[in-house]
Amino acid sequence: MENEKLNSIGKRIEERRKELGLTQKQLGDSLGITDKAISKWESDKGMPDIAYIASLAKELNTTTDYLLTGSGDNHADDGLYSSPMERCAKRDDETLLDAAFINDKKDENMKSFFDYICDYESVRVFQRLMKEKKASRLGNFYDFVQAQRILFMSIISNSVEEMQSNNVAYFNEIDKDRVNKFFNQKLLRAIFCDKRVTEDTLKYLFQKNRANNRVLWLFYLKEAIKFKNWKALVIGADGILETNKESRSYWEKREPSGYYRIGSGPQYITVDREVLVDLLKNKQYEIFEKLHEENKIDKGVVLTEKEICDIKAEYDSNLSKNDVALTKALNFDVLNFRKLMNECSDCAFLVKALKEKCITYFEYIIKNYKNKNNKALIKFAVDAEFPEFLDAVIANDERKIYEFAFRFAEYPDRNTDEKMSKMYSWQTLVFEEEKPTNQYGMYRNTDRYNGPRFSGIRNPDELLKEVDAIRNAYIDRFDIKTNNEAKRKDGRDPYLQGILEENDIEKFAIKACVTLETLFKNNYGYVGTLGEMLDQYRDNRFLGNTHDYRIEFLYRLKNLRNNYVHGEFDRSSGASLSKEELQKCVDIISEMEGEKK
Repeated sequence: MENEKLNSIGKRIEERRKELGLTQKQLGDSLGITDKAISKWESDKGMPDIAYIASLAKELNTTTDYLLTGSGDNHADDGLYSSPMERCAKRDDETLLDAAFINDKKDENMKSFFDYICDYESVRVFQRLMKEKKASRLGNFYDFVQAQRILFMSIISNSVEEMQSNNVAYFNEIDKDRVNKFFNQKLLRAIFCDKRVTEDTLKYLFQKNRANNRVLWLFYLKEAIKFKNWKALVIGADGILETNKESRSYWEKREPSGYYRIGSGPQYITVDREVLVDLLKNKQYEIFEKLHEENKIDKGVVLTEKEICDIKAEYDSNLSKNDVALTKALNFDVLNFRKLMNECSDCAFLVKALKEKCITYFEYIIKNYKNKNNKALIKFAVDAEFPEFLDAVIANDERKIYEFAFRFAEYPDRNTDEKMSKMYSWQTLVFEEEKPTNQYGMYRNTDRYNGPRFSGIRNPDELLKEVDAIRNAYIDRFDIKTNNEAKRKDGRDPYLQGILEENDIEKFAIKACVTLETLFKNNYGYVGTLGEMLDQYRDNRFLGNTHDYRIEFLYRLKNLRNNYVHGEFDRSSGASLSKEELQKCVDIISEMEGEKK
């Protein structure tokens, strides 16, 4: 058997793995490979790549010489001045554990046994001490730094549940002011990134001992999102739901009226706005819905439908930039056109949005009522919290529905509430400016307003005609702009444009320079080489200004052609002009073709 170990690297790997109590999966995870690869090595069906040898020796706490040749000690060199305590911790070998180590005394290296355990992350040794309830003898763990270290070791060794029985500092007692300082990056990475940490440990951290960890609960939730540990996030969210369920049950028995006394019993856990937004950003919609619903029940932070849609749209990779801008510019399917124009410069898209969307709330209400779309009206009434309008829609009271719609055709006055004022300000194309206010923010007594007036109109069809007139005026304006852009595009030299779209840069550079030479000779009467004719064009057209972007692009185009023609250009490195700059050259040459001699 000994000869077999010496003659087989696979058997030496298996021997050290079993001595350390590691499974094939654990060893594979630490190396970033599968357990099948480890099994293949140990059965001598394959050999580890040379790149893995050093990492393998480190994980198995041995030397590369022993793995490769079987010579020497199968343990890594413990160092010339290594103490027995350090040797035990470095090898993480329970058999070397001595009762004399279990105290806070320091050795000749001025380190205690617990110092070595933390330095070498001696998981097995620490687990044994925790199970035997001897960990408290290793030092004073009510010290802040020591408490951090004992928690770190408890997490990576999955011994958190034994912390109380060992009478060491209990991390759940940390208050709100110290939580960010206590949980340093090393602790956070252990909780959310270390593969040694089991699901049971996460559940204990997130769900058990609920009486003292309410501050930590929200902290864990935020960090789980930050580290994108969705398993921990689900465990934490489920713990909050379970705790709130127990709290509700407690209060229902003691306060049947629904009045909850503060401080006299378990309270509810609600998440803050930051957590809700981060859940939407990371597309954790299921967890968001659960926690958002808890906030609604327990009177916590609640996002509006508009806010939810905007955040989802902004972080949806399937939506174009224009679609995201449109989503943000919509509220109850009513378009804030000014907001859209600030985010989008595509004239065709702006025209399409104007044609398809309502630009006022009264237009939205009237059109949906005429089209018998009661579902949309009910949703509007519920989401915007207009109970009277909801009653009118359910009762199909045409007079009250139209009266409510006409309210959005009026300018806000001093009696208008904040919610209605915000909705008025959304109708930017109809009400160009808000009613003027004085220095105290109060409405001034004036009847002078800018923009169209609808206050005298009480016929829904006439209102829609007025709105359509405003819409069509904007559409005509953007149609003219779109047509001008199309004309400029059509005015480009079709031959050069075609070559450029084929991405044949060499052909384009040569043909574009030939076109330039022809232009200079026929249209301008110049003679000489292309470089000489460019100099004449610069002197006559731009008065010798070499910094004008047009003449600069033409000189660079000539140099690009020369590089290709004379074989000095490294084709593998790409053109010295970008695709956008080459397009500029097409535009400049097309403009020159339209100029007179």
